[in-house]
Amino acid sequence: TCSGKSGRVAPDWLDARGRFRPIFALLPIQDANAAWFDHLGVGPDYTRREAHALFALESHMLLAPEILLGAGEPLAIASQLLGFRSNRLHAIHSVYGGADRRPVASLESVSIHVDSRRRRAAPMRPGPRARIEAVWRRHRDLPAPAAVGRAIRPIAGHPVARRAANRHPC
Repeated sequence: TCSGKSGRVAPDWLDARGRFRPIFALLPIQDANAAWFDHLGVGPDYTRREAHALFALESHMLLAPEILLGAGEPLAIASQLLGFRSNRLHAIHSVYGGADRRPVASLESVSIHVDSRRRRAAPMRPGPRARIEAVWRRHRDLPAPAAVGRAIRPIAGHPVARRAANRHPC
């Protein structure tokens, strides 16, 4: 994995009972994703220079059931490439907290590479593609984190479950 980011729990990330508020798991994930894109060669400089960018197609955040972290405790984020094609990238960022690196949250996402001028999906440029292929060679045999592929399932028998079964994609 690429362990590009780390930090500490800020005091205002805790609720009145001193528990970590899950919404703040997004902040280190957002920072890790920016560092990840830079590492892969598809960050803001690439977007400005090439007029190409990665856009999120789908993402799924999974939170630990109860997150007991105090102010100042360490956070570490591990990023892993799960797969890619010429115009898609599948990755997960996993957040761990405390000295014992307890799971806090993960964000799995699929991004699409877009030609910003044409506003259409496009293959990645050769430079980033070579960097992504190099990362893939290091990541392809890593075990997938347990959170990979998890999805929200409607409650059986609930009206929303029946509607979801008949829904077509947007």
